[in-house]
Amino acid sequence: MIYRLQNDDLILDDIILPDINESPEQMENLVSIDCALALSLCKIRNLPSCVFVLSLLYMKRLRSLRGLSSLAQIDNLTTEELYITSTLLADKYLIDEGENEQLFNSDLAELTGITVERFNLIERQALLALNWNFQMAKTFNENLDPLKTIDLV
Repeated sequence: MIYRLQNDDLILDDIILPDINESPEQMENLVSIDCALALSLCKIRNLPSCVFVLSLLYMKRLRSLRGLSSLAQIDNLTTEELYITSTLLADKYLIDEGENEQLFNSDLAELTGITVERFNLIERQALLALNWNFQMAKTFNENLDPLKTIDLV
């Protein structure tokens, strides 16, 4: 479910994204994932926008490594599973233990119907694919450039 204001603008925390040619589809083209899923997951769990942005960046990295890494060993890995795992990793990296926004594999399993065991497997393989490197400093600005073209209100 995507949350919208009365004027059909999408809401993500305190940021309002104007509805430009159906924003989820436009953003999907920019970052090559299903942004409707991304926005929904962040809104359902009340995740801060920094988790959303970092999860998109992790997703981009994981997609580029998908065929060349430990992720290739996972049978029938879907884009949805990869995105949800990216969100989980971003949340675990940014959110302190005990905070309301803290995600657990079991929470995501309950929300999505994917088993905890499968989440654990995908998370372990994603960590191996990323070589346990969560830093985005070198590529952060260049990865955000496509999102900067969206007129934020």
